[in-house]
Amino acid sequence: MLVQLYEEEAGHGFVTCLAASSHFLAVGYSSGTVVVYNLESEQASPPHKGENFEIEHTFSFHKTSVTALNFSDEDTCLVSGGADTHIVMYDLVASKAEYKLTGHTDSISRLQTLVTMHPTKGTRQRNLISAAKDGLIKVWDLDRQCCLGTTGEQSMAKVTDFLLVGPLNVLLAASSDNNLRVFSVDQINDADNKDDGAVTLNFVSKLQKESAARVIQLGFDRKGRSLLVLNADSTLEIFKVNIDKPDAILKKLVRNAKKEQGTLGKRGHAQMEQEGSKKVDKAEIE
Repeated sequence: MLVQLYEEEAGHGFVTCLAASSHFLAVGYSSGTVVVYNLESEQASPPHKGENFEIEHTFSFHKTSVTALNFSDEDTCLVSGGADTHIVMYDLVASKAEYKLTGHTDSISRLQTLVTMHPTKGTRQRNLISAAKDGLIKVWDLDRQCCLGTTGEQSMAKVTDFLLVGPLNVLLAASSDNNLRVFSVDQINDADNKDDGAVTLNFVSKLQKESAARVIQLGFDRKGRSLLVLNADSTLEIFKVNIDKPDAILKKLVRNAKKEQGTLGKRGHAQMEQEGSKKVDKAEIE
């Protein structure tokens, strides 16, 4: 089926990013505009133009190109990131922008919502993980509309993509060099701490790629237990992952890092456990 998305929206510039859900397709444009199409309703159109999807929402809250999009909460919310360093949250039910998150200093490269359960209260928590070309990864509390923390790794340059591997409770971050950074996804479990229940990212180790080219996209095939890494030089690297032994994998990564560096030098997963395993738990990802 041929779908026309460009001619009528030419005034928005060229397409810079896409995000699809079960019901909607969000398209980001170079002008800073976001257009949301309804994938379940098709409008009749002349045969030579193909079939067009109905436009549900149009937002223009970015000053420059839209660089990242992500749906959340069963298609009721959409979040966008732009080259203007801003992150905007939209309510698709009310068809309006709710609020803006600021803190990055360069173009947003990736956004991913993360739903966790509070370790003691058992309540549902909405989080957002953002990465940018400033070399930083931030965790946001969407309910309180604030930044919970910023992480990175000393030698990490522009973050081009990241991937959450739920079965391992880790985040893999790709940069412009030939290393993948591994962060454990943890959760503070301390009733006396004001940040009790907050999600934290803690640097564990690096995985070296064969290609020196920057990573374009990361993917994880859970059935095939494979990590897929697409590089800018058109190579595809495949890493086999044993999701049955997550703790063993993290411990092995920490050991490898110690062998290479003599010491972690950063506040890593092993150090967090040594300081108090009762206060830091694996995040319960919904």
